[in-house]
Formats: sequence, structure tokens, C-alpha cells
Amino acid sequence: MSQYTSTKKQLKARENALLHGILLMSVLLLADTYLRTRSYILIDGIWNNIFIIVAAFTLIFLEMIIKGAFDLSDPVWTVLAGAVGIGSLAAFVSQAYLIFFSKDSFFLITESISSNGFFLICSVLGMLVVAAYFIKRKCFLR
Repeated sequence: MSQYTSTKKQLKARENALLHGILLMSVLLLADTYLRTRSYILIDGIWNNIFIIVAAFTLIFLEMIIKGAFDLSDPVWTVLAGAVGIGSLAAFVSQAYLIFFSKDSFFLITESISSNGFFLICSVLGMLVVAAYFIKRKCFLR
């Protein structure tokens, strides 16, 4: 495969990933608006809107990793994935500790997810992206 064909394939994969991320963000925003009109609040405060963005970016990165939208042999991506993995693991451990061993909880009294629950979910999404990257990299660079 020529360099031009490879670059064109990567650009198409990036384009599709961004389109799917924007569609997911739109659907989640519409669903959140509908639920709020029915007095259901999923995540407390500002974190609800940030969760929509985090979920969309998680989908974008997962799709770009799976479809091969960037060069997995580039060490910059490995360093970035390692940093995200370490940060996600640290956030997961700290939030799990706060939820399970202190008076903080995953849910608020109003049955919406607390900020600790939000950070726990986001750390799991970050670890999912890093796991997908390293699994794909291991299979790709054999």
C-alpha cells in the first residue's frame, strides 16, 4: 500500500470517528434534555455536561484506535497512552477509596450520580481507551 493510500485511509477513519462522536454527543444531549424535562438528573451539577463530552471523546479515541487512524509505532502515542493510563488508574484508586472507605458515596440523596461517581466512571473510560491502545499496539507490532 502506498503512502498516499495509507494517509487517505487514516483520514477517512478519523473523519468517521469524529462523525460518530458528534452523533453520540448529540444523542446524549437530547436524552439529557428530555430526562431533565421529566425531572430526572443523571449526574449532579456541571459534571453531567462534561460526561457527555468525555463519553463522545472515548468513542472517538476507541474508534480511531480500532480502525488504525494513526501510526501505532510512533512513541509519542505510547507516552500519551501511558500518561492517560497512569492518570486514570490514580483517579480510579482515589475515587474508589473515597466511595468505599469514607462517607462519600457513588449516588447522592436525590439518586443522581455524585461527582465522585462521575470521576470513577471517567477513570474507567480512560483505562478502557488505554487498554484498547496497548492491545491493538501489541497485535499490530508483532
